Amino acid sequence: MNNKKTAGKYIKTFAISWLTALALFVLSVVVKNDLPVAAQIALGVLVVLIAVFFASGGYHYIEIESEKDLFRIKYFNLFPMGREYKSIQIPWSRYRKHEIKPSFNGLFHHLYIYEQTRGGLARYPAIGFSALNAAEREKILTFLKKMEK
Repeated sequence: MNNKKTAGKYIKTFAISWLTALALFVLSVVVKNDLPVAAQIALGVLVVLIAVFFASGGYHYIEIESEKDLFRIKYFNLFPMGREYKSIQIPWSRYRKHEIKPSFNGLFHHLYIYEQTRGGLARYPAIGFSALNAAEREKILTFLKKMEK
């Protein structure tokens, strides 16, 4: 299971919106016109906000592989800078539960996976769930729910 198609759409949307805002900001500074300084500042803030939202909003490419006795989740942030490839591998016997936590009034979503260890219940770092459409999200959640103990 993966979100390759949806992740590609999010990358394109980010690139187009960020480059458009950046081009408008640069044009507003370079071209001599009567554009108010407040509008230039607003464009500059928009460029930064688009990047911050995309970098921290939980937009990840996710790939889930299942084997007989374990499952593996590979993921990375779709933001082009500082991209880290990460992986979680959990034996089915130690997998306990998952949680989806929304943030920013439901705009962003993060998946948390819990594993039973000798010391108690351990929570893995958040995996961004924002770059999945409803069908992909439901497919993954159904898969994980079925395997909970």
